[in-house]
This record gives sequence, structure tokens and C-alpha cells, in this order.
Amino acid sequence: MIRPSFDNADLRDGIHYHPSGTAVTLVLFASGKQTVHLLGDFNGWEPHPEFLMQKTADGQRFQLGLDGLTPGQEVPFQYLVDVQIPVGDPYCEKTLDWRFDPAIPASTYPNLPVFPEKARGNVVSVLQPGKQAYGWQATDFQRPAPENLLIYELLVRDFTAAGNYQSLTQALPHLRQLGINAVELLPVGEFSGNDSWGYNPTFFFAPDKAYGPAHELKRFVDECHHAGIAVILDVVFNHADFEFPYVKMYWDGKKPSADSPMFNPVARHPYNVFYDVNHDSELAQTYFSRVLQHWLTEYRVDGFRLDLSKGFTQKKTTTDEEFRRHDPDRIAHLKRFADAVRTVDPSAFVILEHFAEDREEGELTEAGMLVWGNLNGEFRKLMRGNGADLARLSHHARGFSRPALIGYAESHDEERLVVEAVQKGHLDCQSALERAKAVAALLLLTPGPKLLWQFGELGYDAGINENSRTGRKPQRWEYLRDPERLKLLKVYAALTRLRRTLPVFQTADFELTHRDGLQRLTLSDANGIVVVVANFGLRPVTDEQPFALRTPSGTKTSPVLYDFFTGQALASDTFTYQPGEFHVFSSEKWPAPEPALVPWALLATGKPEAVASPDAWLTVFQNPTQETLILELESTYRGEVMLEISDAAGQRVTHFQPHKVDKKLVQHLPIRDLPRGHYQLQVAEGGQRRVERFVKE
Repeated sequence: MIRPSFDNADLRDGIHYHPSGTAVTLVLFASGKQTVHLLGDFNGWEPHPEFLMQKTADGQRFQLGLDGLTPGQEVPFQYLVDVQIPVGDPYCEKTLDWRFDPAIPASTYPNLPVFPEKARGNVVSVLQPGKQAYGWQATDFQRPAPENLLIYELLVRDFTAAGNYQSLTQALPHLRQLGINAVELLPVGEFSGNDSWGYNPTFFFAPDKAYGPAHELKRFVDECHHAGIAVILDVVFNHADFEFPYVKMYWDGKKPSADSPMFNPVARHPYNVFYDVNHDSELAQTYFSRVLQHWLTEYRVDGFRLDLSKGFTQKKTTTDEEFRRHDPDRIAHLKRFADAVRTVDPSAFVILEHFAEDREEGELTEAGMLVWGNLNGEFRKLMRGNGADLARLSHHARGFSRPALIGYAESHDEERLVVEAVQKGHLDCQSALERAKAVAALLLLTPGPKLLWQFGELGYDAGINENSRTGRKPQRWEYLRDPERLKLLKVYAALTRLRRTLPVFQTADFELTHRDGLQRLTLSDANGIVVVVANFGLRPVTDEQPFALRTPSGTKTSPVLYDFFTGQALASDTFTYQPGEFHVFSSEKWPAPEPALVPWALLATGKPEAVASPDAWLTVFQNPTQETLILELESTYRGEVMLEISDAAGQRVTHFQPHKVDKKLVQHLPIRDLPRGHYQLQVAEGGQRRVERFVKE
């Protein structure tokens, strides 16, 4: 055992490895505490006097050194504070937990050490002098520009069946096919238990063992960089769970104590969970700055998403209206963290889940940070066939001077679009998938960084509250064997390729508008214009305005426009859009993607090819009926069919929107809940409408 001396100016909290590979010095911040003993196998886990840590000259820290260690060997240890509080080291890079480690399969974490039998409490830390460094291979990775980020957000637990870093690395070909250039991992720092979204952190420097060893996480980062994909970590600095040492050391029996140097006894804002960090605390500022720097240097990640960054304040609020108001102190705290990142890595991304006033977010983007832009609510309306306004998908609409808004239709926190369309919009799955393609076009082709949630590119249809909100969700890799879902993936890939290769999708000259159920994105640059138009309504819409376009900058132009997905020219200045139909028109003809990714085509008249044929026939039977009305429709039409049931007074009582993919459609309409009486069923396909009457007994 050694007791090396340090000048106070050189002290840093945490674990200091000596170059010899056989010695280590431990430094613990424990302001206000009387004693700290070091415990481990080296002393039988008992507080012997010779392992009493020395209080430093500043009176706030304790230190002790160990020598005679074996290079590369893992050594479990813990601190015993005031002879009664066992804690791990807040800076350790690995922990052992007797409650949860036994449930981690050996296939995920081979040779995981057993929790020491004589250790106290639930958690011990692990140190490892002379640890072999990871051999990085991808040394020339170039990060995408912030404004071009296409981020794929995923939860390691739910993305693959194994739910670990190894299987995540094996899934990289799918992400390459999709065309994203960044992966954002939900929190992977050590959290309570093995089954979590990760927002219950306990040790911020340690990757959670439930996903595998640290070197497998490094290999994942390395392979991502080989594939041209950046890696962004979601980090949680607003709160911690009980096992975090600075919570546990300062505890009054029910909550953080009044003398806590890092946590508030009572949360300062309305969205708190677990134990609320005091962001005015010097300890919190220093600690979390070092957390960021550690992951940048040790794991070579490319940036961070700061969870609930709006909470980085000591200002007391009780409502979101108060919480989101301009807060100079909060801005200062966030700039301090951004500076800590840039001190180590000037090009690393700093992303904020902020949702505060535009004025405040604008200041933060001016300081080089990116902010989340949640459009889930508007896109969910569109999926149901309701009106919506996508204007705030543009950074212009928020008053930002740069494209620093990461727009998204889905994230881990929102309901999935296909679920919304089927459960609340009464669409069948096929119709929902077609609308998901239209969502992808408007989202991905609007300039600025974007974010996708896992399996959204395949039309994920397990609801966010299935098996509870944060509970395990099923993987959906079998979707890759579904031809229609595979088309959605290929539409995403075609759109991401456009973004990556054509400068018009980085233009500042763009506009999002909507009218009569049509959503329109218009972009313009020196090479021409692009127009994305989608009908999210429930009926066909004819755009009666001439296709003479006024670009966002005000220039009027009447170009020939080409449809990206078919390669055909739009030959008319009016056009009828069927429900769910969308097009990406451009004044420059681009190579068309794989054919038949969408069910729409163009004719020389500019009208859709998918119209009802004269010989179409319709049959409705089991009439009168009590529970189910059966409809058979045969025609050459392909696309969404609108079915509306109205009562005798002509009031619509329900509707359905199946997607007709074959010549014949057979649809079962549940009417058990309708009152007895006379009804009419209106069937609309293409430009044709038919009405049948029936009786509910």
C-alpha cells in the first residue's frame, strides 16, 4: 500500500492510475464527512485503520493509494463513509451489483466477475490498473456537417433480440442501407436494473453491463465510423437514482439532505423524476463536464443529446408555461457544458432536448448547439386525415438564423405514426404505410438535421404503451420479409440519398404550406426547384392553382416538373391527388429509384393512373345485418378506398380507409355498435363514387 502526496491544486476526484500499472490513487469528494475507509479484498472488506483515507488540505476530499496490484487485473472496491454508508466511486468505469448482475447472460457479458461476498450494500466499483487499451481502427472518420445530420435514435435493449452491443454492431448493414449518417443511443451509462430506457442513471462514467463489455461498445463506435456513421449518446444530467454516490452520501432518509453539495432536497421544476440535480452546484458543473469529456476521449463518440436540458436551472417553476420562459442562468449552464465539450473536441455535436421559448433556443443555437423539434403531434394529425401545420419543421419559423433544428415525426417519447393511423384514423395497415411514405418525404426533404426512431422506416406498429411505456417492445426484423414494408424502407433510402447528393436540400430558400388537405414543401436553388406535395385528407383533392410556382424567394416560374418515383413528366397545370398520395416533383430530372415503390403513376393528362374502370362492380351483402357488413369491390383501381357510413339523416357516423392492392377488395365492416335503423354506405375509389343502402337490425 502507498500513500502518494499531491498538491491540492493537482487534485482531481476519481481514480488515478500510476504509469507503473501496479498502483492507483483514489480521491473522493466528501465535503462535510468525517471519515472514509477504503474496502476491498485487500482488507477483507473491513474498515481497518490503515485503510482510513487521508483528508486533503481543502477539507473536502479524501485520498489513499494502493500499490502491489497486478496489471490488467480487476479489483472490486468501495468506500465506507462515516463508518455506515457504503458507496462506489462516482468516477468508476465499471460496477458490480449483486441484485442484477446474475441475470446478465454470458453471451452478452462473458466472464463477468461475481459480486464480492463480503462487500457491503448493493454496488461496488471496479478498478483495473494496466488495462489494455482498445485498438482503434477507424482513424479518418469525418463527421457530417450539423445541418446535414440524419440521426437514427434507438434503444439497445429493443433493437435486436439479444439487446447488446455485439448484435447492434451486426445490424449496421441495415442502417447503411437506410442511409442515415448518425446513430443516437438512448442512455447507456450504468442505470438501476438491467431493463430500462436508461433514464435512471447511477454511475455516469460506466457503460451499463446489461448491454455488454465496454470494449464491445468501443467496437460498435469503431464500426460505425468505418461505415461513415457518427455516434451520439443520450446523457441524463438532470437527476440520478439512489445508488449514485452523491445521492446516497447525502441522504436524510427520504430525500437528498439539506447539506447535499449536488442535489436539491425538493425538485425545482415540474418534470423531475428521481433526485433533482442542483445545476448551480460547482460539484455538478465539474462532474458532468468531466463525464462529457470522458466519453469523447475514451469512447470517441461524436456528440451528445442532453436529456431535458430545460431542467438545467435552479429557478423554481410549477408549470410548463413558467418552466419554458427565457432563463439566462440556464443558458449559461448549457454554454458551460458546450465549452467543456469543445475544449476536448471542437466539432462534437451538442444537442438539446429543450422545448423552451424560441428566443432562448435561438440563443443556444447561435452558440453552436442543436435543438430538438417535435412535430409528432402534427404528423399524427396528418396520419388520421386531419389538418395540420408543418411550418415549425422549418428553423425559419422559429426565428433561428441557422438550420440547427432537428425535426422529427417520431422519437422514443411519442406514439408511433402507423399505430395512430390504424387505431385512431381507422385506416388499414397498407393505407397507413402509404401515408408513412408521404411523411418521410416531407420530413427528410425539408432542409436541416432530422431524427428517426427505430423501425419507423418499416412502419413500426407496436404502441408506445404496449407492455407499459418504458417496457420492452418487440423487435420487428420480420418486416424485412414483408414486400409492402420493404417498399417503405426503400422509399426512406431513396429520400436519404437525395438529401446526401443534391445541394437543393441544403438550401435556405424553402417554404412549407398547406391548403385543402394538401401539404406542400417548395425548395429553390440555382439549379431549379423541388416541390413535395402530399394529400393527407380523406378525399381526392384537385389542386386548381396553376403549377406556375412562386418560389419562397418570390420568383415566379413555370417549369416542366418530373416525378421522382416514376421519372415521368407532369404534363398539366392541375392535378388530382388521391388520399395518401404524394409526389416529389423537380425541375431537373433525376434517376428514378426502383419502380413500384409507390402505387401512383402519371398519365399525359396529369391525372393519376389509378382511376376506377367503367366495369367496376360493388356488392354489399348480409343485408340486413346485426354485426358485420361485408363489401366486395372489384376494379382496376389501386390505392386508398374511402368508406363512409351515414345515418338516415345524412350524418356520417363512421368511416374506414382500406388500401386496395389487388383487383378485388373484400372488407368486413363492424357495425355492432350502431343503433338499429337505415344507413347508407358511400364507397369512393379514384374519381368514382357509389352508394349502397343497408339496414342494421
